[in-house]
Parts: sequence; C-alpha cells; structure tokens
Amino acid sequence: SNVRSERAEQAKRRLEYLLKQSDIFSHFGNVKQEKARLGLSSSAAATSSQLESKSTAAMSSSGENKAIVRKPSGTLGEKVNDYQDEEEREEADEHDATFLTAQPSTLGGGKMRQYQLEGLNWMIRLQENGVNGILADEMGLGKTMQSVSILVYMLEYKKDTGPHLIIVPKSTLSNWMNELAFWGPTLKAVKFHGTKDERLEMAENVLQPGQLDEERKWNVVVTTYEICNLERNVLNKFAWSYLIIDEAHRLKNEASTFSRIVRTLETRFRLLLTGTPLQNNLHEL
Repeated sequence: SNVRSERAEQAKRRLEYLLKQSDIFSHFGNVKQEKARLGLSSSAAATSSQLESKSTAAMSSSGENKAIVRKPSGTLGEKVNDYQDEEEREEADEHDATFLTAQPSTLGGGKMRQYQLEGLNWMIRLQENGVNGILADEMGLGKTMQSVSILVYMLEYKKDTGPHLIIVPKSTLSNWMNELAFWGPTLKAVKFHGTKDERLEMAENVLQPGQLDEERKWNVVVTTYEICNLERNVLNKFAWSYLIIDEAHRLKNEASTFSRIVRTLETRFRLLLTGTPLQNNLHEL
C-alpha cells in the first residue's frame, strides 16, 4: 500500500525537519554535512523565515476569499542559483511548505476562524515533514473541526482517500459522527461500534480488510477506546493514513492496554487531541 511504501521517505523528511529546528543540533553527528547537502545555512533559513512571514502578512491582509495554496520561497528564495544542478533544485522544491490562505473549498458547514485556519496550516506543515503532533487547544475552540479539516485537505489537495482512523471516548462518538457529516461532507465516515455480532458483520461486509483502496466505500473509521481494545486484530489489518485520538491524555499511562495497542497500529501520521496539559514531565510527551 501507499502507506507502507512511504515510511522510509517520511522518516527522512522528519529527520531533515528536526535538524533545521535548532542550531544546537549542529554540534552533533554530521548535521553540518546534512545542511550542506540540502543547500541550507543558518542565514539562509533565517532569511527564508523572514520572507515567509512578510509574505504571509501581505496575503492575510489582501482580503482574498478564495482558497489559495502557496509555495513559499522556503529553502529556495534568492538562493536558487546556489544549487549545483536541477536535481538538487527539484529536491528542495519538494520540501517547500504548503500554505492555505483560506479554508478548503470542500470543507462544509461554515467558515473557519483565523486561528483555526492557522491550526490547519500547522497540521499541514507537520504532515509534509512527517512529524506527528498534539493539538491542545482549550475546550470549545474547535479541535474536532480542525481535525476534520486536515482530512478534508488531504482528500481535496492530496487525493488521499485514507483510510483514516479516529479513536474517541464513547460519550463523544455521536458528536464526532455529526461533525464529520457537517464539516466533511466529502468524507465517507463509518462508525465501528455495537455488539460483538454487529462488529463482526461490519468488519466482514463494510470494512473488508485487504480490499483495494479504489474499491473501498469508506475512508474514515470512528471507534472508541473500548472497541479498539476488543477489535485490535481487525484494526491491525489496515495501514492507516491518519490516526486521530481524542482526549489523548489517557495515553499518559503507557502501560495501559489501550496505549500498547495504539502503538502497534501502522500509521503514516498521528494527531493527538487534548485540552488537558501534558506538563508533568517530558516522558509523557
């Protein structure tokens, strides 16, 4: 599947992204050589960041209502002539960040607030660099909607049909299904819940592990912590594109059954949602 084939490339992007986050990494290993290979320098990165900030501010004040995907100058900018050949230029182009100035056109329901659009762009940035994230907005700020928006973006702009897995508390299962229908009308979400017989029938007739992507009649599965524990064998038969876990502070106990099962799931990207700060220690993160 596409999920399995992209694991190596995702690890490479993640490493490159993390190496560029702080100059402190230049003291370890061959980081300087890595930056040289990518055609980067600290000054170039700083210049690119300033250019991106100015460009973002200019576009935000333009009053455009149309969704625009912009490729910022990023690692290219005015340094494009520094590249030795076309191959290096194409490689750097792939690492430019996508930036939305308006919400995806297929995101139904209503209009995103500015901070929610910024949250979507943050998730896109993480996704493009192969990095997982924790969305920790306070309660009532729209974490559910922002989570739906990244799946809508993936479908609209990346043609990524999943499959995606959303694991939520039982008390919020119905709300998640309503939000997916409201904000993600182009998504085909199914609820994996019910009695043992109902789940067996759904696994055999709806989920159908091993089915080709183009034959699948769904692209999002929503289930609960308890069903995840009970049906781990079914869920482990899929290579998931996005794994989204609501109320993810419950994962703090890494020895719990749920935490251990989640770590066995094969995924490309993981997004955790919590309004409860994970501030006791770094190990929790």
